[in-house]
Amino acid sequence: MMARSRSSIKATGGGLLFCFVISGLPCTPAHAQTRGAFQVHYEQALKMYEASDYLTALKEFEAAYAIQQLPRLLLNIGQTHRKLGHGKEVMSFCQSYLQLEPDPEPEIKAKADTCIEQGRLMIGENERIAAQQAERDRKATEQAEREQKAKEVARVPLQLPKPAPAPTATRALPAGALAMARPTHKAEGRPLYKRWWFWTTLGAVAAGATTAALLTTHPWEASMPSFQTKDALFHDTTKP
Repeated sequence: MMARSRSSIKATGGGLLFCFVISGLPCTPAHAQTRGAFQVHYEQALKMYEASDYLTALKEFEAAYAIQQLPRLLLNIGQTHRKLGHGKEVMSFCQSYLQLEPDPEPEIKAKADTCIEQGRLMIGENERIAAQQAERDRKATEQAEREQKAKEVARVPLQLPKPAPAPTATRALPAGALAMARPTHKAEGRPLYKRWWFWTTLGAVAAGATTAALLTTHPWEASMPSFQTKDALFHDTTKP
């Protein structure tokens, strides 16, 4: 014999829930024990829901449903998932209820449709929040990588360029000596007869030799008249 249940919608601090009274179970020790276990979990679920302890309430609702599969209990489970922000679970349990009871009472049908729409909105909001969190995580990862690279660069010792060698001290030469040194440097490697000092020296030697030869072969001083002997030539010899 199937159990029959009467349900009603109860306004709680956390939202609307369905309250059940199970009847029609045979008065046997086994069924009485089953009904008692269901009632314990169900009443505990309502109590935890009122206290905003939604995780505990969800566990108790699920335990009650495992004992007695009442379709409207799925709406309470969906409502508890809504409080926990589980949009997909809200839609799943409310749609499951409408599949099990395709022609529910108008008030209950409206409640189920509202839960489904709330679940759909929650899914969109959860996806938006997840995308924002992923973007924050990406930026945090990039920032951490930049900081790590900066630390690695800071640990590398700075390679300074080696200083240029100091110039060696040189003794300044006089301007005249520097001028004399340049032709010698330029003439280096040329034949002897192409050097200017060769022809200058040769010319000087030739000139000296010519002068000596002339002095030797032409005794000009002996042939020149003496001014003392020729003084008489200038005396006036005409006398009156």
